[in-house]
Amino acid sequence: MTGIIHHPFIIHIGFLEITGFGIAVVAAFMIAQLITERELVRRGHDARAIPDVLFAAIVGTLLGAKLYYVVIITHDWRTILTRSGFVFWGGFVGACLGAALMIRRRRLSFMPTSSRS
Repeated sequence: MTGIIHHPFIIHIGFLEITGFGIAVVAAFMIAQLITERELVRRGHDARAIPDVLFAAIVGTLLGAKLYYVVIITHDWRTILTRSGFVFWGGFVGACLGAALMIRRRRLSFMPTSSRS
């Protein structure tokens, strides 16, 4: 029995390295934005703030995931600039905080759940 052989999808453009996983993550955020905007409009709410909230969630994800890795796991600030170390729980907490801060900054309600149709 042989093990699983993994061949990652990587495109090199100068110093930039684009991976299949990175493309999947970007696609997931784009789909989340599209669905969220359409659902808010369907429920009768204003969806103009969603790009800002989503951008804050992305930044929060990246910062939180990396900070969790540095502070909790490695205790080495030199690893903050490496490609490794994006930890799920740090990213999750960072995304929630980033989105919450943007929602608060835009003075939006956290719980627009009722349908106006």
